[in-house]
Amino acid sequence: GVGKWVIQLLQGYFRKDSEPSQSLDSENT
Repeated sequence: GVGKWVIQLLQGYFRKDSEPSQSLDSENT
């Protein structure tokens, strides 16, 4: 759904701003 698309976009921006959150990655993946 759109929710997943938005989450991926947000994570992409966060990764560019700061380090990637492995906790979020494990939960979403």
